[in-house]
Amino acid sequence: MGGLLDMRKSAVVLQKPSGTVAISVEINAIQRKFYNALLYLAKQELRKNPDKVSFKIPLTKLKSVLDISERDKNNAYYIEKVEELTGKKAKYNILGKDKTIWGIFVLLASVEFTKDERNGTIEVKFEVPEFVRRAMIDPHGIYANINLVVIRGLKSKYSIILYELVKDYVKGESEIPEMSMDKFRELFGIKGKYKLIPMLKQRVLDVAVKELNSNGDIGFTVSYELRKEGRTYTSIKFHVKPKPGKLLRKAPAIDIKDIHERDNLTALLSILPGNCRVKEKVISTILAGLRKYDFDYVKSQVEYVSEILRKQRIRNIAGYLKKAMEDDYAGTAEVDIDIVGEDWKRKLIGKVVSLKGEQGRYEITVINNPDEDDKCLVRLDNVETGEVLWRRISSRKLRALAEHKGW
Repeated sequence: MGGLLDMRKSAVVLQKPSGTVAISVEINAIQRKFYNALLYLAKQELRKNPDKVSFKIPLTKLKSVLDISERDKNNAYYIEKVEELTGKKAKYNILGKDKTIWGIFVLLASVEFTKDERNGTIEVKFEVPEFVRRAMIDPHGIYANINLVVIRGLKSKYSIILYELVKDYVKGESEIPEMSMDKFRELFGIKGKYKLIPMLKQRVLDVAVKELNSNGDIGFTVSYELRKEGRTYTSIKFHVKPKPGKLLRKAPAIDIKDIHERDNLTALLSILPGNCRVKEKVISTILAGLRKYDFDYVKSQVEYVSEILRKQRIRNIAGYLKKAMEDDYAGTAEVDIDIVGEDWKRKLIGKVVSLKGEQGRYEITVINNPDEDDKCLVRLDNVETGEVLWRRISSRKLRALAEHKGW
């Protein structure tokens, strides 16, 4: 299961429920990185099984979200930091962005460690609170797309908080709302600290702003304005602007001013082979998909196309990707396919067949309706390896197979 968290990529995007972004809790940078990684793993598993309540990840995989050497064996310390998350009460949604939820929860409902005596591997088993679990599977929920690879490189916990705040609010024309100094202190976990403004700027604000603005993988710059009434500072306003392309390590080939859209694009391009990431038609196709479909749907199609590219050459990648999104090659909607009343389809679902040019046997799991060429898009799952193939097969051949006449 830990393989779901691959920090070798340029983007590992956590769709984090907005209510868990604006929280008031005192944890350090390591714990924030761990918490995000655990939420990422939980969300991936919940997409497969919404009823799942406990999750597992090897400690070595969890440590990959930290910017440390692979030879770092300070496991006792990291275990302690994870354990402490079960005792950290967080007041969530403190800025009131999501009008439907508010309250207090512990970051982790439970955590358990087991060690394999044969190889010394330590596994982390954990549960997230019911509120968080429900928020992560809510199709109508409010989410922030958080790149865990970017957060991995941030040193200050205040930089992480500010980065997530920007990602939660700055989408299109929206912006971070002005907040009272009390709310700001609550959000940044500094209630009762740095009461002198010069110290607050030096230890918190300037540290976070400088680190974000100097990071070449972040597509925006941040500044702030402290506002006062009389002699007292009463509120703070953050300003966010797209970063000039020359300051970015990996600027897209076309101009995109929407920070949210640009980060989604970066995440999706990172899935494809390197030579595809700079093709303007591929970039335009993905952008068009993001404007028409939701992020998870487009991501599934991009992952499917990337897998196909490992096995065969596609002459028109952008065209193939466009068709994949239009026809759901990845099969994300397969559970919604209605085959009741279609006798020939019902006979074929579950049937195991062999394919020309392919090794092994494949089970027919999905048959879409015939297109204008009278061909059906068919999903076939390898019964031994789980490999998924999609084929366009004429309905005539499929009906013949249903009547045991072969392909």
